[in-house]
Amino acid sequence: MPSFQLPHFNDIAVLRSIEPNRFRTFLVRFEKYLSSQEFKIPEDATFTDAHLQQLIGIFNANDSSTPADMIEALFHVSEVANDQGMEALLVVASKTGIELPEGDLTPADLALLIWLYDPDLLRRANCERIVRRFQSFYYRIATKVTGYVPRAIVNQLIQRSQLESLTMGGVHRDVSVMFADIRGFTVFSQDMAPQNVVLQLNSLLEIMVNCTFESEGTLDKFIGDAILVLFNVPLDQPDHVERAVRTC
Repeated sequence: MPSFQLPHFNDIAVLRSIEPNRFRTFLVRFEKYLSSQEFKIPEDATFTDAHLQQLIGIFNANDSSTPADMIEALFHVSEVANDQGMEALLVVASKTGIELPEGDLTPADLALLIWLYDPDLLRRANCERIVRRFQSFYYRIATKVTGYVPRAIVNQLIQRSQLESLTMGGVHRDVSVMFADIRGFTVFSQDMAPQNVVLQLNSLLEIMVNCTFESEGTLDKFIGDAILVLFNVPLDQPDHVERAVRTC
């Protein structure tokens, strides 16, 4: 089994944020393995910095002898040890009626508490965190990308779950490219006040963009008084040539 790093378990502060007796209860489940790594679990749950540093080394030096359920527990705890994870943990705890102790709970402490109650619940909390992250991503796509891609295209991407096809490095496909600028704009604008040039340019470009979006073209960029538009991306448009001509 290849070793992997657990980012949140490289910091003593994270282990300190877990209630000591709860942490000891967790470790006792793997006492035989920890003993083989020459770690002795403190009987009174008093963990020194030396103890915690040793545990950090053991947690991150996992190999084929490391109990799989210990690695999985540490992985999920590490994944949800943040504000977004805390929200998912509280939702799961509320739905399942887990009685939470009084006082402040850190994400790592709550995650371990839930794992000790039922490991499946911690898995569920991490899954919910992932779903929330993707929902947030979809929202950002919907609100940010629509300045360059027609709203109808963005909605299709989200509704049809086609965002997964937008991979780094792109794909090979035939596209229609439309380049359009404002004829004679340089001569037309050279005697105008700068603020009037901006007003005129914005007005004309807005018309060009609206025409582009009516044909569901994707605005690639503005180039001075010109626009560069693509068709047949990011979704398939079998009639992309006709769309480009119609937009012109």
